[in-house]
Amino acid sequence: MRTLNLFSLSFALFFFAIEKSGLWVTHAAPAYEILHSYPVLVASLIVAFTGMASAWSNRARLEPYRWLALVGVVVIVAGLWTSWLVGFHGEVVLTEDQELEGRIEEFQQGHVWLGKLARVPFIGLKLSKVTPRLSRDGSKLLRVEALFDVFRAEDRLEGKMEAGDVLPHYFQGMFITVGSYGFSPRYSFRDGSGAELDSSYVYLNVFPPGTEDYFRLLTPHTFYVRYYPSSASGKDGRFDLRVVRNKDLLFNGSVHLHESAPVDNVRIRFEEVHQWTKVSITKDPGIFVIAVGGLLLCLSGILVLTRQLREYAQLWRLPGEPGNV
Repeated sequence: MRTLNLFSLSFALFFFAIEKSGLWVTHAAPAYEILHSYPVLVASLIVAFTGMASAWSNRARLEPYRWLALVGVVVIVAGLWTSWLVGFHGEVVLTEDQELEGRIEEFQQGHVWLGKLARVPFIGLKLSKVTPRLSRDGSKLLRVEALFDVFRAEDRLEGKMEAGDVLPHYFQGMFITVGSYGFSPRYSFRDGSGAELDSSYVYLNVFPPGTEDYFRLLTPHTFYVRYYPSSASGKDGRFDLRVVRNKDLLFNGSVHLHESAPVDNVRIRFEEVHQWTKVSITKDPGIFVIAVGGLLLCLSGILVLTRQLREYAQLWRLPGEPGNV
């Protein structure tokens, strides 16, 4: 029984490490997805059942801290299965002034987990401002904070909410954190007369300054961009832009806001720059169940530590001390 228990636990840990390292796949799987995969869930059940069977067969000799540890493990396993049933976790990149209601298509593909019986919750947030904290030379992101407008119905503002990347913010039954940082310029295509043909925001990984990213549209063009902000807000700056059609270089130079560059028979220019951040949202009752199980394991550990300290005190008690035999 103990051998099966140890094998199941070792298998779950090995599977988690392999999946997290991305050894057999192109991209490593998120921890949330691995913990709710069938191999980990089945292994957790085996650990719980073998532990209960072993404890029952030795119940007459089982000490309180072992019972407490067993209950903690069972509660953690129950929390994992609760998450698998009704948990929700999603990640989305939001640009300033962009809203997030809570539709499945709003989240990044491959970065959303929905339990078997769960539904995407209504979120009702609008990203108002991103505040990065950078190193002195501006090349490293130390922290990032975000300010949100909260709405629970269309055209009705109910307040504001702040979130950061250190501790999750609890909001309407959800845990919200932000992380990563970058710029979202709004481009526009214009014809020879200056009339706007198309315009949209594109979020780019162009931080720190000098980092190159690219975007593509429905045309055969690829736009390679570097951005050098000239103000603390990041709203103004210079773009190093290369425009490539298949293998032909159409433009390679620098432009500022509202300066255009030729793209065949039209021109492209950047109208404004907003900041973006990645928002992670988790609504999962299983988290609270797992937290209770973790607390029970901690209490069990405290009991073990207290017992060992008492034993060491007995061993090191000097002869002749009161109470020494």
